[in-house]
Amino acid sequence: MPNVRTFRKPRTAHRPSPTQGSRNFIENLPPEILMKILSYLDIAALYTLSHVSSRFYKLASDNSMWHKIFQEEFCNKGRKSKYMRTLLEQTAGLEDLGVGHWKRLYFKAGAETDMQKWRKKLHPVSLHTGLPQSTGKVLRELAVTWELIVVEPSKQQRTLDLNLISLMSSKSSVTLCCAGPFPDFQQISALQLVGIRKIAFRRTGLEQPAQRSLMMNIDMAAVSKSTQHIGQDKLVELKLLQSDVVVGLWKDQRSIAFVMFTLHKNQLLERCTQGSSVR
Repeated sequence: MPNVRTFRKPRTAHRPSPTQGSRNFIENLPPEILMKILSYLDIAALYTLSHVSSRFYKLASDNSMWHKIFQEEFCNKGRKSKYMRTLLEQTAGLEDLGVGHWKRLYFKAGAETDMQKWRKKLHPVSLHTGLPQSTGKVLRELAVTWELIVVEPSKQQRTLDLNLISLMSSKSSVTLCCAGPFPDFQQISALQLVGIRKIAFRRTGLEQPAQRSLMMNIDMAAVSKSTQHIGQDKLVELKLLQSDVVVGLWKDQRSIAFVMFTLHKNQLLERCTQGSSVR
């Protein structure tokens, strides 16, 4: 039997991809050099970079850098507003600012400055209701959206798709209607309505910070005793959870078909947009 030689493919050492190698090289640079590089970036790039890793989050949220950005944007252009003075006074009383304090303050101040411009567009006021006539229009132009968070007894949360929330406007209120999918009615411990306003950058395609405002938190155990039956058809039964929340239940399944919130227009813009957190 003739000798048969077998040839094995030589082993090659694992080489990182060019992208991975570049990233590791950048992350391993001394913090002083990285901070120098970051000082040339604009706001949009800094915010996006803070989502890359925990190290870049700390570097791109550096308080000294963002304090300088805050000063240039809001304090060196003339007289400070009452709102700005309040923010600065609150910060002066803090001993430990924490990572990203001045970054959060920057976006909070920027959102408030922008909101002052939009409040002027709420006029004129209706002679019949005493409420702004263009609330719905301003909410659309600000690209305000809403999330409905369904909390289960196990504390697990389910956030519903924003595309399924529709906006209808009347003279005195705005109605939000969300059409699931929902778990069984008895498996819900709370419903939370959250208003969201994303802060737009001049450059598109980058991560946008968002202000989130908890507008309503319904404890299902508390409202179940006072829930009222207000109507039905062949498929759906209507339940009034509270004066501004209606739930539609599928008759055959006892699961939720939709939830409808009626929001009064009085200071609705502020309630939807003046969130306490930026992500």
